[in-house]
This record gives sequence, structure tokens and C-alpha cells, in this order.
Amino acid sequence: MFKAIYLDENKNQGSFNELDREKIKAILGNSKSLLWLDIQDPDDAEIDFLLETMQFHQLTVEDCLIPQQHAKIVFFDDYIFLTIHSFISSVKEFEISLVSEEMDVFLGRNFIVTVHEYPVKIINELLANGNSKAQNASLSKGIDYAVYSLLDKIIDSYFPVIENYNTLFDILDDKIFKDSNPLLMSKILKAKKSLLTVRKYLGPLRAVMSQLIRTNTVFVRAKSLVYYRDVYDHVMLLYDMVENFRDMFNTIMEAHLANTSNRLNEIMKTLTVVATIMMPLTLITSFYGMNVKAPEFEWGLAGYIFVWVILLLTLIFMLIFFKKRRLL
Repeated sequence: MFKAIYLDENKNQGSFNELDREKIKAILGNSKSLLWLDIQDPDDAEIDFLLETMQFHQLTVEDCLIPQQHAKIVFFDDYIFLTIHSFISSVKEFEISLVSEEMDVFLGRNFIVTVHEYPVKIINELLANGNSKAQNASLSKGIDYAVYSLLDKIIDSYFPVIENYNTLFDILDDKIFKDSNPLLMSKILKAKKSLLTVRKYLGPLRAVMSQLIRTNTVFVRAKSLVYYRDVYDHVMLLYDMVENFRDMFNTIMEAHLANTSNRLNEIMKTLTVVATIMMPLTLITSFYGMNVKAPEFEWGLAGYIFVWVILLLTLIFMLIFFKKRRLL
């Protein structure tokens, strides 16, 4: 799937949805024209276009076809290549679902090329036909500003994800003191694992943005660096938030284990007290259960009552004893 929007030297906007190499060459040939090409799930013709017409390096084109596990940046003489990810998440039944969307970006002097396998909501919003004024405003400020707009929206997509982790944390934090279900630990571990996935993407992205704002390049103007630094600050903020939530999930894991251990100790304490109380009663009944004649049983009903009185007095004594020791 192919989309293109452009601004000519007179700031007139146009768009087309077919791969027209001659038209693209004509637009790129004018240094005052700006072009944004978006390619979804590139076919052989579009791959050949990237290699032959755009003359992108073969390794960068291969990176567009093979999903990457982390963000990256590569500087070339004619363009910058970026791999970045956005996220979509939701919370349901004490679990968080996380879906990443990868996109590859080629930033040149007067062009952007975005490549992705699946539809990316952020790019679709930026290229929506009904939002032509926003497109014009973005491109008219320069290609580097348009890339900033894309990066800013991508980074902004992380904040709802972090907010979902905050919601999940509050739910689990409240749940661990009300429910000792062993399944709760697995939910905490799943949440922590998905949080580490976000951290895995944010770590390299932090390095990418740092390199982008510190490298002297003709593709990012000095006046645009302030915007890129803002994106970098947001990335750093997100990374710190993820680190804090990782510590918080570790805390509720420890709290859950401590709570479970306390519950187990209470159960063992109760069983121990019951067993201790029953021990003297068992001793007495065992004594009178021997196959010999006990004098008390020769008393008739009075002997039977005498044995029960001994049992009850022993039980009362044990209960008073444990109560004073605060074991009951």
C-alpha cells in the first residue's frame, strides 16, 4: 500500500496513491519541494523503488523487511535511517495487553519515507485525507519538523501505556491484601514481564534520540533541535517512570509473598494450638481406654462424670494458658 503527500515550491499541496517514479523524481529534483512517502507491507516493486530510485542502502531496506527488536539510528551521506516503535495497550481482568507497532523512517534533505508492515494509527492520522491543513502545516515547517511531529506522536503513545500500568498496579496493590490466590502472583509476574518489554524498547530509543540531537547533521536544522530535545526529555521521563514501576511491581511481589507467608503462619499457629490443646485430652482418654479396670469406673455414673470433669478442667486450663500467652 502506497501513499504520498507533497508540497511544491509554491507551498501547494498534492497527494497520490500510486507508485509514480517519474513524478517522485521530479518532486525530489526540486530542492524546495517536500515529499512524504508512506509504504505499508512493501511488495517487490516498492522494494526495487527503495533500492534503485531512492538508492537506499541494501541493509537498511532489509531492516524494513525484518522486524527489529529495538530502536536504531544509522547516518548516511544522503539520509538518516531510523527504526522506532509505538505501543497500544489495554487493561482487562488484572492483565495488560501490549501490542507494538514498528516503523522505519528515512529522513533526507527534502523527503521522508516511512515503511511499516501493518497499519500504524499514528501515520494514518498524519496522512489522513481529511486532515490536509495539519499535513500542510507540518510539511511547510520543514521535513525535520515533520519527522519531529511523527516522533512526538510515537513517544506520546507510550504515556497511555504507562498510565495503564499505573491502573493495573493500583488494582493489584488493593487485591493482594484481600486475596491470597496463588494465581495473583502469576498476574504480577506477567505485568512485570510486559513492563520489561516496554523498557527493552525505551532503552535503545533513549540512545537513538541522544545520538540524533548530539550529532551534527544537515538533515536536522539548528532551530529544530529544540523540538527533538523535547522528545528526548519525554523519552527520559518515560524511562524513569518505567524504572519506578518496575520497583513498585517488585514491592507488591514482596508484599504478596509476605502476606501469603503471614497467612500460612496464622494457619500453622492455629493448628499448633489445637494440637497442643488436644494432647492432654488424648493422654487422659488413652489412660482410661486401657484394657484394665480403673477405680473410677467402679463408681458407676459418678466415675464417668469424674472423667469428663477432668477433661473439661484440662481444656479450660489450656485455653486460659494460651490466652495469657496471647496465642489465641
